[in-house]
Amino acid sequence: MTDTGTRCILMSSKTRVAPTSQQTIPRLELLSALLLARLMASISKNLEKTLEKPICYMDSKVALYWILGLNKDWRPFVQHHVEKIRRLIPSTCWRHCPGMVNPADLPSRGLKPDELEKNKDWFKGPDWLTTDLNGEKASFEDMPSECIQELRACEKKTLGMIVAASGLSQIINIQKYSCLGRVLRVTCHMLTFIARLRRMTASTVMLQAEVLWLREVQSSFQTERKFSDWKVQLGLFSDQNGLWRCRGRIQNANARYEIKHPILLPAGNYFTLLVIREAHEIVFHSGVKQTLTELRSKYWIVRGRSVVKKMIYRCVTCRRFEARPYKAPDPPPLPRIRVEEAPPFTYTGVDFAGPIYTKDGTGKVWVTLYTCCVTRCIHLDLVVNLFASSFIRSLKRFTSRRGIPHKFISDNGKTFKATAKKIKKIMNHPEAIDYVNESKTEWLFNIERAPWRSEYLLELREQHRYSKGDNAGVEIKVGDIVIVKSNEKRHGFWNLGKVESIIPERDGLIRGATVRVATGGRKSTLLNRPVQHLYPMEINHQEEESSQDQPRESQDHKETARPRRAAAFEARDRIIAQTLDD
Repeated sequence: MTDTGTRCILMSSKTRVAPTSQQTIPRLELLSALLLARLMASISKNLEKTLEKPICYMDSKVALYWILGLNKDWRPFVQHHVEKIRRLIPSTCWRHCPGMVNPADLPSRGLKPDELEKNKDWFKGPDWLTTDLNGEKASFEDMPSECIQELRACEKKTLGMIVAASGLSQIINIQKYSCLGRVLRVTCHMLTFIARLRRMTASTVMLQAEVLWLREVQSSFQTERKFSDWKVQLGLFSDQNGLWRCRGRIQNANARYEIKHPILLPAGNYFTLLVIREAHEIVFHSGVKQTLTELRSKYWIVRGRSVVKKMIYRCVTCRRFEARPYKAPDPPPLPRIRVEEAPPFTYTGVDFAGPIYTKDGTGKVWVTLYTCCVTRCIHLDLVVNLFASSFIRSLKRFTSRRGIPHKFISDNGKTFKATAKKIKKIMNHPEAIDYVNESKTEWLFNIERAPWRSEYLLELREQHRYSKGDNAGVEIKVGDIVIVKSNEKRHGFWNLGKVESIIPERDGLIRGATVRVATGGRKSTLLNRPVQHLYPMEINHQEEESSQDQPRESQDHKETARPRRAAAFEARDRIIAQTLDD
């Protein structure tokens, strides 16, 4: 400071290589503060005038908190260096500055020597250094989180607390898991600490986890009114683990203890659902009887048959193998081209058959099949390939001999799937389009894999419709997830698809749909299929209710009978009491 004003110039700078031992960033900042304190003490010693209250700035709040924290007991490293800093520079002389305006960080930010020579902040300091001489003292509302790691461990004190016991279901959300084994393994992780103290084995921990969950489930129905009736009907008793088991009449049987005295489980608990699902997988997704037999070897579930039947109905794997297709609407009246008398080949169906290999084995040919829709006459013609030119020549040979039909119909039968695609490709060829337009012939395509119906006119009246085996009350909708039937694959390997659009007929009824099916990777393809080849994968709510009506009615009938017996006993007691009073 002079009479003309305040100037700020660089007198000395010093740096040091970080120690080889790995240190945290706050500790390195503390070492840089010690380096600054030693430099200030050296400059003050060599000046003619003593610095009474030097001001030191640093951008590390953690190191600054250590220097200012007089009443804290830090670890030896921090405590030792903080004491050195305080002996050189008092703690009241330290200030905080933001890291972005700290000129001491310029060399460490990659500034080149020639750029450093021209830098004003390096030689004269930032502008705020001359305007605010005393600086602003740092204030801390809370201790920085990095400082907690350097606190010295204090003496432990034992405190007594009263904690309300909470159920296991409040700690672990069982609804997030779909497998009983996974729930038990998660519970085992919670019991690992206790197991280490008691030196328990992994199998013992698993059994303890299962017992804890069974206690939790059984505690949910002990307050119900029906529990007292269950005690009498099932002969309930509590075992050494506090679990309710059922007595029976097979105590003398040569069987395991769990079979003779199964554990009682309620019907509406999610844990019970996981137990049923595990038993259902053990018997390889068998039916209700097999699943129930596996369950009763260890558990007794109230209304077990109804609950097992409901769970199996919702099983995705069973649904995939036992799904029923959509019901096709009743067939409409046959078109006029099928029943109206007309000359042969007026309405003609065309398809390809092959390839057929020649005798010499050097080539192959295809058969173009022309059939009359009315009389069922057949005309066969050989073609050497499936090009548009070969098909046009075959068509010319057919028309020159049989005449020009009014309408061609191409049947995309399941045997000729690949051929049907090639027919469409051929008929989209410009040459084929020009020829058909010249002959004024209309060309129609049926839905792929549509079932073939009818034969002779006299047999068309017969209807072979199944009364069972399909989803009579389920209508196909856009967005449904379905299983696409395939004769080339086994049932378990049929592809899943999504209904993109529906194909209505002239009468407004839906007999086909367009389905998007994955073909590998991220690719997909669109297929046109009749509704008889589409099996709905998603469970319909109304369908589920209809399938569960019968067992629910029988169970409800049994439940309504119990309160009547209790009421009869109460009425008898009141009559006896009144008689005694009289």
